[in-house]
Amino acid sequence: MRNIIVILFALISISKIASSLENDCPAILQSSGGTTEFGIRVGHAIHSLSVRNLKQFKPDVTEKNQVPTVNLNLTSDIPILSYAPDRTTPDSHMFLLDGSIILDEILSHMDDKSYNLKNYNPLEQIVHTFHMEEIWAAALIDYRNFEINPPSDDVCQCALDIENNGILMKLRQTALIIREPNLMLGYGQYRAKQQCLKNPSSPGCPFFKSIGNSLPPLDSAKAWKRWKMDSGAMNGKDTALFLYCALNTNINIEKYYQNFEWNKKYHY
Repeated sequence: MRNIIVILFALISISKIASSLENDCPAILQSSGGTTEFGIRVGHAIHSLSVRNLKQFKPDVTEKNQVPTVNLNLTSDIPILSYAPDRTTPDSHMFLLDGSIILDEILSHMDDKSYNLKNYNPLEQIVHTFHMEEIWAAALIDYRNFEINPPSDDVCQCALDIENNGILMKLRQTALIIREPNLMLGYGQYRAKQQCLKNPSSPGCPFFKSIGNSLPPLDSAKAWKRWKMDSGAMNGKDTALFLYCALNTNINIEKYYQNFEWNKKYHY
C-alpha cells in the first residue's frame, strides 16, 4: 500500500511539473531568443520543408524526422504530415544547383492542379518556394549558433510542444489556406475582417485576423512589386530553435500531438 501511495505521489508531482513547464513556456522560449510570435513564425516557416531543405541544417536527415509539414497533395485525406517528406524527383540527380532542383520539383507537377498551392500558377509557386528558401537561409544562420550554444532540455520541451505553442494551429490554418484559398482569402476574408471590426468577440476573429492579405496574380511588374514585399527573409531565430530541437534532441515530438488523430476521418 505504501508503495502505491509513493507511486501516485510521484505521478502527481510529475504532472504538476509538466503543467508548470507548459505555463512557463512563453517565458522559457523568450529566454533563448524566441519571440512572442513563436508558433506563428515557426508554423509558417516549416509548412513546406522537405528532406532536401533539412539536409542544409543536418546532412544525415531522412524522412524519419520530427518536423511536421502541410501535405502538398491536396487530395490526400491527411492534410498535415508528421514529418518533412522527400520531394526530390527521379531526375534531381541531374542538377547541381538548388535552384535547378527547385524548378524540377515544381515543374514536374505543373500539370497537377491538386498539388502544391491551389490557384498558384508555376511562376507563383516558384516565387513562393524561393520566399521560403529565404526564410530557411535566415534560420540556418541562427541554427549554427545553437549548435555552438545548444538550448536546454526545458527550452526544447517547450519548442516541441506544438499543440500548445501555436505551431500546430498555424499549420492547420496554412493547410486550410492552401487547400481552400477561395474560402479563406479574398472577399470572404474581407467580409470576416469587417465583421470582426464591428464585433471583435465574434467566433473566428483571431483566426481571420492572423491571415495575411491575399496577393494579386503575378502577371506584371506592378504585381511583382506587391509580391516582393512578402518575399524577403524573416527573423529566423524561432525557426532555428525549433529545428535544432527537432533534429538534435531525443525528445519524441509525437507525444506532443498524441491526441491529434492524423489519419482519422471526421464528419460534419
